Amino acid sequence: MELIHAAGILHGNLRLENLLVTDMGDVTIIDFNQGWNDASENELREEYALLYDMLHRMIDENEKEATGSIESGVVGTTKGQ
Repeated sequence: MELIHAAGILHGNLRLENLLVTDMGDVTIIDFNQGWNDASENELREEYALLYDMLHRMIDENEKEATGSIESGVVGTTKGQ
């Protein structure tokens, strides 16, 4: 995102469906058909903040899912006692 913003390009349609995340955590942003050049500094800051928030929500959701599966496993192991 820093590279495209440095070129003055705004994605214009940032949403979870346009983020591809690998198992290693690398993020690829796709679908630039609504993007445009010569975006204002404020527009670029807003889009960067949106991406930051989206990525943190994804991380939080993944951590909750991992914790939930661990807790489910713990409940299963104590059932026979």
